[in-house]
Amino acid sequence: MKILSDMTELQILALKDEQVEKILKYRKAQEGFKLLERPTEPEYEAELEKDVTFYSVGSLNGYRFTKVEEANAVSHAIREAMPSLVYYSRYSSSPRVLSKMDSYDRKEASTSVSSEKFFSPALVEAAKQIEKRNDEAKKGYAEQKAEYEKYVEDVQWLIDEVWNRVFEIRRKYEKLARLQTDYSEYLVLANNDEKIATAFMKKANAITDEELKIIKGKKIN
Repeated sequence: MKILSDMTELQILALKDEQVEKILKYRKAQEGFKLLERPTEPEYEAELEKDVTFYSVGSLNGYRFTKVEEANAVSHAIREAMPSLVYYSRYSSSPRVLSKMDSYDRKEASTSVSSEKFFSPALVEAAKQIEKRNDEAKKGYAEQKAEYEKYVEDVQWLIDEVWNRVFEIRRKYEKLARLQTDYSEYLVLANNDEKIATAFMKKANAITDEELKIIKGKKIN
């Protein structure tokens, strides 16, 4: 396979991106690099939906009810009993004595009912296994991604060597194609007098004799 250093500028100009990538792979092989491809993030298993709802009353931390009616009944009972609620004051010295709840502590003793979803015993193990498989897949992908990023870092000089040369040639001939169009317009203005058109061209642009030769030659695509 020909590499860029074996090609003329016009041959490089004619290369499609896929062909450049093939040359880049060849150069990687020449330099002893692996031919790693960017890893694709796997599709993870859909997590199971929690299928049981439990209800809790704000001030009863850790206690949950299976029926909302039961939680509402407890909440109502706490609200009804609120005026007579007492507790050991957090501020009193020993011996501690029972005190009426002040407004701050009444506020803390929330009676609102909230709901939370959990897995039923039948789904717990299946949910754990899905989570475990997804975690393993994420870990594997993270390792592959890290390896690829390190690889790109190591091989970047070679990627730059190939693509910078290609871009350099493409920019050069894009510029020459624009100048070729300008030269055609100068020829019209000069009634096809190449000498006058060339003088116009050189006065308007800083171009070399080699570039001028290309501009006057075959049309650049």
